[in-house]
Amino acid sequence: MAHFGHLGLAPRTLVGSSLGGLVLQVLQHQLVSDGTSLHRRFGVDHVVLLASAIPTDWPSFDDNPLVGLLQSFVRMTPELGAYLDIPFVPTDVPGFGTVLPWQMMLFMTRSYQLVPGTPMPPEVVANGYHALVPATVAGQMVQRPVVTPGIFEPAHRTSLRLVTYEQDPLMTLQEVQGLYAHLTGDAGAAGVVFVAGPNAVHNTHMTDPALLLRALGGLTRCP
Repeated sequence: MAHFGHLGLAPRTLVGSSLGGLVLQVLQHQLVSDGTSLHRRFGVDHVVLLASAIPTDWPSFDDNPLVGLLQSFVRMTPELGAYLDIPFVPTDVPGFGTVLPWQMMLFMTRSYQLVPGTPMPPEVVANGYHALVPATVAGQMVQRPVVTPGIFEPAHRTSLRLVTYEQDPLMTLQEVQGLYAHLTGDAGAAGVVFVAGPNAVHNTHMTDPALLLRALGGLTRCP
């Protein structure tokens, strides 16, 4: 966040997707623990989390076979140490057969079908989509951090929207509603945005951004 200031930027809205959503939760958790918040410290009015990873205390999330699958892609070298490298080319994965693991994790439906717009290996390479993830970062998906309840309560003055997708196999609507109640104290799930449709997958912001923007409605606007 301090880097934004160095660039002369003061964003009012922050968006985090997947593990990035968990990073924003941990950031707000730390700020609130220190007696401040995203709003007080950085002037952030809105946070939008897209298919956010979930902090600890959700056993059903731990039981998801795709979350466990991440562990099989951890590698170790003397130069880089431990890191996560999810293959984006056809790979034999026990229990799943020969698949495209990177695409499978991010672009498949609950019936394990890839949706239109899924980037194939040449596009992944050309656009630099694939990157190694330090194991200490990726490990937050497996041994997830504790996030204090109520860190997005109204008193902290940053509104929260949690976006979940109908076809995302990594989490359920009920888990996201529970996360929203945990973070805001609002059991009514007023800030949960459910993106419906046969192609509403984990990375819909890449495959069908128009679908996501329609679901967000008045929360977003273009000049």
